[in-house]
Amino acid sequence: MADLYALAIQTDRVRFGALTFLAAGERLLITGCYQYAGRKIYQFNDAKELNKSGSAGYSHEWWHRFNPKKKNEQLRADAHMKMRDVAYFLKLLDGQDAREPNGKTILEIAQFRPTGVTPRMVPRGTNPETSIAWSRACMPTLPALSSASILK
Repeated sequence: MADLYALAIQTDRVRFGALTFLAAGERLLITGCYQYAGRKIYQFNDAKELNKSGSAGYSHEWWHRFNPKKKNEQLRADAHMKMRDVAYFLKLLDGQDAREPNGKTILEIAQFRPTGVTPRMVPRGTNPETSIAWSRACMPTLPALSSASILK
């Protein structure tokens, strides 16, 4: 979907819109080795690690188990994978195919508004005081939205 949306932007078929890289309630059963830039990030086996089957054994459940006093390795790996997808999309808007007549890329001249965690989106049972810690730990921010700054 990122490829299609980037192409639509590059060909001026759309001028605004939204892409969702992570949706509340998604049910992905992740297994296997997740690697990024040649290094192992995490070995996923959600159902086994959660010791659950069916919908209780999917990656989304890690978001409900966040604890600011723990490493939250599975959750951080899941968030990293989502940010990889965001970076992929942004890189599509920063390449030669995305160069505008003024010489700048679409990424350089576009405005992006990343949305993330709001207090009403924190996991059930999470104390409101920990919601800021939860959002910082689980949803990495996009400082300067350039492909070079994401997922170093």
